[in-house]
Amino acid sequence: MEICNDPARERGEFRLLRILRPRFDIAAHRFPLRRLNRRAGIAAAALFIAADLIAVELRRRRYAGDFDISMEFGRRFLRGQHLYQGGLHFPYLPTAAMFFAVFSLLPTPLAFLLFYATAILCLGLVLRMLSTIVCGTQPGLRERSGQIAALTLILAAHYIIRDLDDGGPNLILLAIAMGGIYWAWRGREVRAAGLLGAATALKATAALFIPFLIWKRCWRLAIYTTIATLLWLALPIARMGPANWWMHQREWIISAIGFAAGFNQAAAHYYGAGNSGNQALRPAVIYLTSSRAAALLAGLTLTAIFCWITARPYGGRLDTRWVRESSGALILAVLLAPIAWVQHLVVAIPALYLIVADWLAGQDFSLASKAALLLYIIFALILNRGVIGKARFEILLDFHAQTICMLLVLGVLMLERRAVRKSPVQPDAQPLFRCTAGHKAG
Repeated sequence: MEICNDPARERGEFRLLRILRPRFDIAAHRFPLRRLNRRAGIAAAALFIAADLIAVELRRRRYAGDFDISMEFGRRFLRGQHLYQGGLHFPYLPTAAMFFAVFSLLPTPLAFLLFYATAILCLGLVLRMLSTIVCGTQPGLRERSGQIAALTLILAAHYIIRDLDDGGPNLILLAIAMGGIYWAWRGREVRAAGLLGAATALKATAALFIPFLIWKRCWRLAIYTTIATLLWLALPIARMGPANWWMHQREWIISAIGFAAGFNQAAAHYYGAGNSGNQALRPAVIYLTSSRAAALLAGLTLTAIFCWITARPYGGRLDTRWVRESSGALILAVLLAPIAWVQHLVVAIPALYLIVADWLAGQDFSLASKAALLLYIIFALILNRGVIGKARFEILLDFHAQTICMLLVLGVLMLERRAVRKSPVQPDAQPLFRCTAGHKAG
């Protein structure tokens, strides 16, 4: 055993230990604290889900909702009955009836619980995909991904809660569309096209992605998505038969597209501009101007501005501009749709996530963007139904406050763009459930 009698050496070793000790202490306490925060977040989420399920079940005992209509839609598909008799779910294609048919096989309470759980899982997948993309391009945000997700959920809470009242169908649709966006970013065009096509077949407003891809010169992905959409649309033929399927497709064209063009007066009476719950752009402009021409001009102007902002093509690979602009396209689709209820506005979740990530990354927001975010918080979080009551909230819906919220989010998202930093890691080494970098050339 060697005994050191060198005072200088002993002083040096003491100084080294004193330098290393704080680092050791920090390393020893950082991970337990992170685990504690994660457990607290999981516990809070579980309590919220339990409370929301109880509230929804109490409401469902008194009133039927969209979930019950969707289950009837699915049952008609299985029984071979006319899907749209009585105007039932006329905006939805037969592919949507095929999707709901899976849940309609179960008793209604069990079907709702399974549908609700699927929506919660899809919401988690959306946040995970966004985290993977954002952390891949901004590694400094890895440690704050939980904080970004929490703030996003708070900002979108009003829309999420409203959608979960009906089981969360729009959260499921958002996860499918977001999956297409994610796999396109990873360079997996066939997977991306399959998911974007499925989203379009389930809800026609997602078809906006096809002209958007053409506008961005993503020719191959646009062709794949078109083919996938046609295949998903034709899938119900296996159950319905060609003649019955075409009869329903033709009726959908007459009723749904006729409603969108303003020719279906029966549907317009209940779902059009006169319904204050409809927060699409067209009803908002008609409410303000009483002019259909002005509504058409507003839609064309918004589309032209979006196209002008997103005019630059991606080149050989899809960078993070793809995620930002696709998130904007989701909001544009719901604004241009003939019907946009409050629950449909969950499509703003990806945009809100990117805005929160920009804020926490220290991006310098302009004064106009800060004012827009403040207005959004006031209208979406403070002046919502749970705070001000149903009567006052419906007055705000008359003034299309949620339409304004979507325009504010879209404006901040598209105008606060920054230069994209290339990621050093290719996505072949990047699993979905790790917050790492990169994507593959398309």
